[in-house]
Amino acid sequence: MTLRQYLVVMAGGTTLCGATTALIILAVDPERTHAAVFVAFYASLFLTLAGIAALAGLGLRLWLRRSTCVLACQVEAAFRQALLLSAAIIIALLLVRQGLLGWLNGLLLLSATLLIDRFLASLRARPH
Repeated sequence: MTLRQYLVVMAGGTTLCGATTALIILAVDPERTHAAVFVAFYASLFLTLAGIAALAGLGLRLWLRRSTCVLACQVEAAFRQALLLSAAIIIALLLVRQGLLGWLNGLLLLSATLLIDRFLASLRARPH
């Protein structure tokens, strides 16, 4: 897959997921809905955030060009970090919904996200 194809697929998927998220927000009453709608909302929000973060992260990496890593490595790193950031945001939203997000839980969530990213990056960097 070329970079252009990747960008088109990611932008299209992100747009569709964003539209789904907006539709759920505008059309669903959270007081009267089923749990499946909440699952669909959080899944579409996760995919929207991941797509936006992956595209923005890749754009930022290409603009800065500080790494000597090849393009595929840049795409992989941006996508990995986008997924982790999106997961952390969704977990934070779920904790807020339960009334459990305080400064300590937020700090632990941020630390865990950063540690997982560094661990996954180190797995990729190890020679096989």
